[in-house]
Amino acid sequence: MIKRLPLVSLFLSAALAACASSPSDRFRDPTLAEWEAADFGEDPGNYDAAIRAYMQSLLQDPRSTTINFKDGPTKTWVGTAPDFRYGYGVCVDVVTRGVYATANFGSTFFLFHDGRVAVVRDGSDGERICARLGRTPEGAREAK
Repeated sequence: MIKRLPLVSLFLSAALAACASSPSDRFRDPTLAEWEAADFGEDPGNYDAAIRAYMQSLLQDPRSTTINFKDGPTKTWVGTAPDFRYGYGVCVDVVTRGVYATANFGSTFFLFHDGRVAVVRDGSDGERICARLGRTPEGAREAK
């Protein structure tokens, strides 16, 4: 048993070293060349009405819900390399008030492409994407 201990510790060291390696290239931001070649679609002029219509189809009682627009519309992306989806991002906070409680669902992210809702992310994905909204590759022109 004692002779196997060095072998086990060597195996565990190799396994931990593999976990500590650099993250996959798929989880990177777009390059400047990808950003400049991207099709963001048209700037969504009616994004607030589109978001309210989308949310009304999901909520039990839309009249008791407040949608607070935080950021957007801003040029952005979702997804992983090389399959990024580009468009205009908008972040909202959705708060529902009931008789006995109030629920804040946190940040919800909407990606618009050609004036339509293309992607919706909520929960931790929405929080993460909203936190980086407005970030562009180094050397890129203004995001808006």
